Amino acid sequence: MTQWRSSLLRRILQGSSAEDTFEVMEFRPLSPGLAQTMRRALLLCALLLAAATVFGQDAKPATVEVTISGMHCDGCAVGITAMLKRTEGVLKADVSFEEQRATVDYDRAKTSVEKIIETIEKLGYKVAIKK
Repeated sequence: MTQWRSSLLRRILQGSSAEDTFEVMEFRPLSPGLAQTMRRALLLCALLLAAATVFGQDAKPATVEVTISGMHCDGCAVGITAMLKRTEGVLKADVSFEEQRATVDYDRAKTSVEKIIETIEKLGYKVAIKK
């Protein structure tokens, strides 16, 4: 590489035109052993990517519907929604004061129904799973 740089620098300093300063590089074919190793590495990368795609996805987020008693206004529902959205693993929370219920979509790998209920109960409300 150093020889190539010095050759290029020498040509530029001698006043050669831009067309004369660039050389065509030749590529040698890979040895059969190296080519096979590269093919295996590429196949392994493809398999790992496919496995990560298949096993990294949950089929669907889980949903739980609970009844909440003790809410007195829409502000209560807004507060519960805010706390649920801050809970790790909760993807969506819909809390209704009028219906005294909450529907929560969550990631089973990150949280559970028990943790969702505990979050609401910590705010002072009574919670029951709606059946």
